[in-house]
Amino acid sequence: MRQAVYTTARFGIFLNASEYVRNTRNNGENLSFFQKGQCSLAAGGLGALVGTPADMILVRMQGDSLLPAD
Repeated sequence: MRQAVYTTARFGIFLNASEYVRNTRNNGENLSFFQKGQCSLAAGGLGALVGTPADMILVRMQGDSLLPAD
């Protein structure tokens, strides 16, 4: 679940961010390496923010399996 949420969020954010930068800053031209790096860093950070609740659920479920039944 975490990988599905985290990965799709990262890809979606990166594609939208790079399209936004291409249209607003580059007048339709391809992005430079530096601009791609900025978009990927932003997408990774925001994707981690989105994926953290799913990761917390995974850790809690694994920890709860070790507790007694009552």
